[in-house]
Amino acid sequence: MTKNLLFLSLLLFALSTKAQDSDIKKTGKPVKFGKIDLTEFDLKPEGKDSSASALILFDKGDVRFEINGKSGGFRYIFVKHTRILILKKEAYNLANIEIGLYKSKNGVEELLTDFNGSTYNLDNTTITTSKIGKDAKFSEKFDKRNTIRKFTLPNVKEGTIIEYKYEIRSDFIFSLRSWAFQSSVPTISSDFTITIPEYFDYKKYIRGYHAITEVEHKSVNETFGAAVQGSGFNAPEQVSLTCSSNFTHYNAKNVPALKDESFITTLDDYNSKIEFEIRSTNFPNSGFKSYTATWDQIIDNLKTDENFGGVLKSTNYIKSLSNDIIKGETEPLKKLNRLFAFVKENVKYNGNDNIYSSEQSLKQVVENKAGNVADINLLLVNMLSQVGIKAFPILVSTRSNGLHPGYELIGKFNYVIAGVTIDSSEYILDATDINHGLNMVRFDCLNHKGLALDMENKKAEWIPIELRNPSQNYLSYQLKMSADNIFTGMVYERKTEFENLSNRKKITEFHNNDEFLQAYKKDRNGLKIENFKINNLDSLFKPISFEYLAKMEDMVEEAGNLVYFTPLLYERTKENPFKLDERNFPVDFGYAFEEVYRITIELPENFTLDKMPKSELFKLEDNSAYFSYLAAVQGKTLNVVSKIHVGKSQYDKEYYFELKELFKKIVSKQAEQIVLKRI
Repeated sequence: MTKNLLFLSLLLFALSTKAQDSDIKKTGKPVKFGKIDLTEFDLKPEGKDSSASALILFDKGDVRFEINGKSGGFRYIFVKHTRILILKKEAYNLANIEIGLYKSKNGVEELLTDFNGSTYNLDNTTITTSKIGKDAKFSEKFDKRNTIRKFTLPNVKEGTIIEYKYEIRSDFIFSLRSWAFQSSVPTISSDFTITIPEYFDYKKYIRGYHAITEVEHKSVNETFGAAVQGSGFNAPEQVSLTCSSNFTHYNAKNVPALKDESFITTLDDYNSKIEFEIRSTNFPNSGFKSYTATWDQIIDNLKTDENFGGVLKSTNYIKSLSNDIIKGETEPLKKLNRLFAFVKENVKYNGNDNIYSSEQSLKQVVENKAGNVADINLLLVNMLSQVGIKAFPILVSTRSNGLHPGYELIGKFNYVIAGVTIDSSEYILDATDINHGLNMVRFDCLNHKGLALDMENKKAEWIPIELRNPSQNYLSYQLKMSADNIFTGMVYERKTEFENLSNRKKITEFHNNDEFLQAYKKDRNGLKIENFKINNLDSLFKPISFEYLAKMEDMVEEAGNLVYFTPLLYERTKENPFKLDERNFPVDFGYAFEEVYRITIELPENFTLDKMPKSELFKLEDNSAYFSYLAAVQGKTLNVVSKIHVGKSQYDKEYYFELKELFKKIVSKQAEQIVLKRI
């Protein structure tokens, strides 16, 4: 075998491993580690970030490739060099650096090959340097595949400059480490350079709301050389290869701090960021090979993967088990429900999210009685298929994982659920929670879309992952107010869709109703409950509801012969969730919802109505969200109906100010009081 063929054949080993999770090239002003200018201590954040707790002076990243002398294949080197000015105590945590490293099940692992860190403090015009000590370096095993290396920089004060630089060498070249241009504090300049050999074609995904500039893109010549270890007693063989590479330099300047906002998926979705996943390779003597060029290719790869397509194959064990569970049932929906219940009740979710099964045998999953999300939901897909139901996997990127860009990027998925078609009806199923019914998934999965896979025909289709109906919280008070200002009467609550699921989960977390009642009354001071009843707790197909006899004290204020109280009692919205003067991101509620409160209060004979809120309607311009408030009195009976309707799960940022104003009206209106005058 020639040296080049040896090199290229060993390279393919690195590419076959599934992706999981020296000086930077000089472009512009050179920056050397430890070379601090006195003027850097005087820099200050400006504009909207003028009160920031720290300022990133520069953040430089670089990715380049080299030959791994051990495997003979390409690996990449990731370099990060960061310098930060600490302005307030709240930013001291930035001196704690954590670096995650991955290790595959076959022993291939990422290596932290260099770390250097220092702090700099200014004493008059003298800069004192404190270098990181050996006792400030730690390793922590996150799980069997991931280790976290931790470093704590010393002697950090207000006015300190911290600096660190490290290198990671990784054989996992399917997905390269991403680069974020934005942080929780403002950044003066963020640079990222990457040099990719001509043999690799990577898909590039740029996202975020702050502009990223491609400063330079050019072709450069590179020579790769390494002493590749031979087999047995053979001496290392010197490999040398010269090729053309693509160099690109990206930059973002004066990047504002990334601030958390209400109703978003994950903050990382809105970070200005660049990610890479391999599309294809084209090596001399090996030819072109596509990895994720099309969905057809992705599905083909999944179909042959032993931890995905392999566990979906028919086996005598799964077929026999599935038929035993349905016990001769012929109606498809009943068969579905029996198998769905079996998986939920017999395989416990271990909290790990992955699109790949942790086992190569579903029999092992059943015997383990526990597994990751793929173990559970691929088991469900297989069992449903065994009894003649059309079932298929749906790949999802959860809210906490971030929105999938929509194009062929397999590494962005981290969750899999089951899809089912029975006649003309479509269902989605997630068996990781005993409380899940049909078309109900955990909130983290409500990320708007999933990729449904037709494994047999190698087709993929984006489908909505949304609640079918608005999630409703309905409450009814039928109360009587006594002369001594005590409310008594019946309370009825009904929860649907996600409100239904979240309340079921709350109830099952407690050992008994008494414990649940204590939690229920925690924020309802003065409430006493009798004859508390939970309806439909044992039926996932019906909305859960509560009903009880209530006695409410300390709900009114008195001033002379006047009595004041808010008619919504415990239920009003007290705070506007939209506080910022400017919104950069979409408003993502996760699901459409509706809140309806009906309050009927029989007033005492010795009181007359002095003042009550006006009936009003507030709505968005497109009518997709509104708040209505109806108040009326008939004789001695007060009737109030408050309704909040948000008809979409997500709103573009252009709707932010309308939504902010709507919720401002809600807070204000629901706080308005009834005024009674004592006769």
